[in-house]
Amino acid sequence: MLAEAFADLDRAVELRPNDGDLRLKRARIYARFPDFLGKSGTARQDLQALIQRPDFESKPVKARAETRLLLGQLLTRAGEVAEARQQFEMVKALAPDGAEGISAESELAKLADAPAAKDARGRPMPDRFPQVSGSVTPVIVAASVTFQKQAGDPAKLRERVAWIVDAMKGQPGLLGTHVLTSLDQPGMVTILTWWKDKMSVNNFFYGEVHQGMIRRMYGNPPAEVEATQVSVELFATLPAGRRIGGGITPEAALNEIK
Repeated sequence: MLAEAFADLDRAVELRPNDGDLRLKRARIYARFPDFLGKSGTARQDLQALIQRPDFESKPVKARAETRLLLGQLLTRAGEVAEARQQFEMVKALAPDGAEGISAESELAKLADAPAAKDARGRPMPDRFPQVSGSVTPVIVAASVTFQKQAGDPAKLRERVAWIVDAMKGQPGLLGTHVLTSLDQPGMVTILTWWKDKMSVNNFFYGEVHQGMIRRMYGNPPAEVEATQVSVELFATLPAGRRIGGGITPEAALNEIK
């Protein structure tokens, strides 16, 4: 259904390429989707085309501010910090007291901080987990996936996700992994990973290993995936509990708990 909606929206723009309102609408929609769906580039092209139109400066202030704010956010996601900062400064000048200007001020404040992550090419990237303090250590990431066809066969379930665990070995900041199968939700496998800190998780998120996993799971055209449930959740440990004969937390992660 999502692919059909994308196709309908793209066809509408093909039919009316000079309709600025339509292109802004598509940009608003596509900018919300994660980059691996491949729509960020189209949203960026729409916004840049709108800004370059001769009649752009005659548009209402709110529309111009929103266009530049969205473009700045997309540029930030692409690691083009200098260009993003320029767009945010323009938004502040256009609507200093409006919602767009306040958002631009917030975006500029984020860019002023030390980068929370870097991608595979060393470019500074935005913080994917702003709710998590940088001082939290370790950080637990629980990735779960349900394969109903393999329910009742734990070995087969683990085999389906073994490539993920193998690919993660040796990642900077990774303290350990543990694979669990669910008793109350047949077919679910959960991969627990412990990381030294949030920056380690961020760097992994933007790194080639994780981006490769995303491309494999959500390629274009989509890869054949039989999963009925997929989630990634973050947790923090507490300096409490008891261990008799071992536990699920790896020793390297226990050493980080304060």
